[in-house]
Amino acid sequence: MQKAIQLDPPGDFGAAMPSVGQIITGLTNEIVQIKSSEPLYRAAWSRHAVLPEKAPRPYRFGPPDSLRAADGTVPFWWLYLAQLPETTIWEARFCLNDVTRPGTYYIDPGAEREGLIATLAFPRTLRLWNLNGEASSRLGIYDSLSSPDYEWCQEFGSRMHEAMTQIEPAVRPDGFIYPSRRVRGNTAIVVSSEAVESMRAQVTSQCERFVDHKVYEPLCAHPLRVPPPPPVA
Repeated sequence: MQKAIQLDPPGDFGAAMPSVGQIITGLTNEIVQIKSSEPLYRAAWSRHAVLPEKAPRPYRFGPPDSLRAADGTVPFWWLYLAQLPETTIWEARFCLNDVTRPGTYYIDPGAEREGLIATLAFPRTLRLWNLNGEASSRLGIYDSLSSPDYEWCQEFGSRMHEAMTQIEPAVRPDGFIYPSRRVRGNTAIVVSSEAVESMRAQVTSQCERFVDHKVYEPLCAHPLRVPPPPPVA
C-alpha cells in the first residue's frame, strides 16, 4: 500500500472539510463504473496534453502548491474528462463568458486555432467514487464542489487522493465523478495519475480539431454567441 500523503490544510480548510476517514466512509459504497466500451472526452490545447507524460498545470483539484517539491515535481495529478464533448469544451474553457456583456458567450480564438477534442477509450472498466448524488450532501461539500475557490478544491483533491491510497488496490477507485461547475446538470470526471500510468500503454485516443468537431457549428450559430473581446493592451 502506498504511503499516505500527510496534509495540513491552511487557514480554516481543516474545519471546513471532511476528514480522510469520513471521505472513505462516505464514498466506499458510492461507486460509478465506466465500461471500457464507453468513450470519454477531453478538450486539449495540444496533442501532448491529451494524455500528458508529465504533470500538467494544477487545475481544479490540484495538487496544491503546498505539495510541490523544490524541483517542481508533484506527488500526483488528475486527468480531466467528461462523458459528453459539450461538457469538456466548457470545462476546458474553449467557450467563455465576458462579464461586460452579460447573457452572452464567446469562443476563445486560441481554441479555434489549436483546440482538440479527444475521444479516449480505456482498456478496462473505471471505478469512480461518485460525488454527484447524495454522498456530497452527506459530506457537506455540495456547495464547495462548485465553488470558484480553487484553494479549497485543491486541498480537497489532496484528501481525496490520500483516501484512495488507503483503499486496497483490488478495489481502489481510479478517480471520482463530480458535478460540472460550468455545465449544470452534467458530470465531469478526474482519473488519478497512478491509474493513468497503469493503463497508459493501452489507452487509445482519437483527436479531432475543435473547429471540425460536430459540437463546434452549433456553438458558432447560436444567437447568444458574440465576438471575443479585444486583446488587453
